[in-house]
Order: sequence, then structure tokens, then C-alpha cells
Amino acid sequence: MVLSQKDTIQVLDLTNQFMTAVKEQRYADAAMMLHEMKADDPFAQPELLDNEQLKSVLQRLKAFPIYDYTISDCIFKEAFDNEVRCKVVLFPKTDKEDMRPNVTTWYFKPVRYLGEWKLCFRSSAQGDRTFHSSAQ
Repeated sequence: MVLSQKDTIQVLDLTNQFMTAVKEQRYADAAMMLHEMKADDPFAQPELLDNEQLKSVLQRLKAFPIYDYTISDCIFKEAFDNEVRCKVVLFPKTDKEDMRPNVTTWYFKPVRYLGEWKLCFRSSAQGDRTFHSSAQ
């Protein structure tokens, strides 16, 4: 895959649009930006999430509202195997003695299909997985 600066800009813009929507609690807008790759066919067209998957994603996004985020890394390998990491701050720490963890990492898998970038989630623990309401 030949990449240009234009690809990097498009992927970063797409990720920022998603994360900004989540930060502003526009969860439905964010969830509707996500696509799913078929686990058994990495070259298939990324598809929008179905209603059940959207419901599952909405529940997860609402359960963990974010305070802030930064894109910490962007790795391009090929059209169907890329990664964007976002450092997500769940709440501000105002007390130095507060030992609760307030930072997590979200992994995205931007996929270029027919010249257009689509945003998919990537599971940091299990590799890529689909969106099922039973997923933890």
C-alpha cells in the first residue's frame, strides 16, 4: 500500500471526529462512524454496525464518558492492518493522593477500502474482534 501525507491526515481527522463526538457525549454520532471487518475475510468491504452492535457500542461509550484524549500513536502497515492508539483520560485528577487509575488506551483499526478510510475498533487484548452485545 502506498501512503501519502493525505492518508495520515484523513485517518487522524476521522479519529479526532470520533473521539470529539464521544468527549461531547454525542455517542450516537460516534457509534455511527464505526465499521466492522469480517473476521473470516479481511479483504471484504468494512460494514456499518447493525442495530444490535450499535446498541452494544452505545452502552459501552456511555459507561465510560471521557474527560480528554490524545492520539498517542499511528501505525500504518497495509490497507487492512493499521492502528491508531488514543490515550483516554476518564476524569481529571485534582488530588495527588488519589490513586485511582484515570487513563486507559483505546485502539482503532483504520481500514482503507476503495480509497476511502473507515474506522474500526481493535481489541488490545484479543486482536480484532466483532461487536457483539455479549462482548465484555
